[in-house]
Amino acid sequence: MRKCQNERLDPFSLFPEILGTLADEQTLDALIEAMGDDDLAVRSAVVQALSAIKTEKAVAFLVRQLEQGDLRVASEAAIALAGQRSIAVPALIGMLGSGTAELQVATADILAKIGTDGVKSLLLTFEGSRIG
Repeated sequence: MRKCQNERLDPFSLFPEILGTLADEQTLDALIEAMGDDDLAVRSAVVQALSAIKTEKAVAFLVRQLEQGDLRVASEAAIALAGQRSIAVPALIGMLGSGTAELQVATADILAKIGTDGVKSLLLTFEGSRIG
């Protein structure tokens, strides 16, 4: 059980786990709507919960978070995407040709963390760009 500094249970630390356990296609829209909350902790928890939903819609939303200005949310989205494995590869490959150089490097790093599918796609993308 997670404790805060005064040794009481910190209910916010359980938020992503609870949402992740309940998360499915039906709760996806509500989670995405919660990303509009002003509280960074809420947005961060939503991204963590979305990592449990392995659908193209959830992956596409997580990929969009990489482009957002909030570094904490983008970092957590990157970790969530690395856990999505091959379902995230097509969306991430699409990110390689857009955004800042930092975003492209972060995207390549996520693909490398995904493993074989990500690395193969990454190599094919770079090989194709050299030919063209």
